[in-house]
Amino acid sequence: MCGNGRLEQRPEDRGAFSCGDCSRVVTSPVFKRHLQVFLDCRARPQCTVKVKLLQRSISSLLRFATGEDGSYEVKSVLGKEVGLLNCFVQSVT
Repeated sequence: MCGNGRLEQRPEDRGAFSCGDCSRVVTSPVFKRHLQVFLDCRARPQCTVKVKLLQRSISSLLRFATGEDGSYEVKSVLGKEVGLLNCFVQSVT
């Protein structure tokens, strides 16, 4: 696959996925979520910390936030204390 990350579902092939650019069939797609959050930091109370969560942290945070249709409600994660995070600190302001 070309690696662009644009998967399209093909109804004519029983819902199989293919690359949106090169049209190759993807037999085992890997879905990744991206989530950026703003955190208050006790060590720096005057700052807001922006982080990109890693897959493991996203899965942990969203584990109990899934709706009946498989979507996620923002209100189900707002204000949640998440404890230790695996993340990439993007900026501190």
